[in-house]
Formats: sequence, C-alpha cells, structure tokens
Amino acid sequence: MIGDLELFEGVCDALWASGFDVAHTRATGLQVGLRARGVLVGWRVERAHGSGERTTVPPGAEDGRREAVTRALASVLVFDGWAVTAWDGDLMVMGRSEDGRGCGP
Repeated sequence: MIGDLELFEGVCDALWASGFDVAHTRATGLQVGLRARGVLVGWRVERAHGSGERTTVPPGAEDGRREAVTRALASVLVFDGWAVTAWDGDLMVMGRSEDGRGCGP
C-alpha cells in the first residue's frame, strides 16, 4: 500500500513531468491537495483584473475550459499508471492502478 506522502509526491511528479506547474498552483489555477481518500486534482479558472487582483470564476461559468484541462490532467495521470476517478468535477487519485497501466474516469 502506498503512503499518503508518496501518493501526493507521485501525482505531483507526474503532473510536473508533463508541464503542469505544481509549484505555483495559485498562479495557474491548478489545485492539488491531499484528502482523506487520496489526492484531489482539479483546475479553477481564474481571471486577473486590471489591479492585479485575481478572482476565481464561479463553477459553471467556464465549464468547457475546465473540462478540457481536467481531461488532460486525467490523461497524464492514467498514462503514468495512476488509478483516477471523477470526483465532483475534479479528479481523485487513490493509488496506482492494479495492472500499472492506469485507469481513468
């Protein structure tokens, strides 16, 4: 069984290796967090205002973009061998897939 920290680091490493900026999640809208059931991965659309202030766009306002990025995230994680499931518009990674080939939502 994989430990929580190892799971979190493995997911972050897979995303980083594919070009997602996990070091500065607030800047890109990428959200990666350890939860009781695994690692929750999602993307929130953010808009910058003229003052430099950023706000998160309400759910539903940018569903097409969010869905496209979520599918890309799922593809990266499944390709890397993680078991991924859809979780309220985001992705939950609970460990490695049993056959090591990954499985997606």
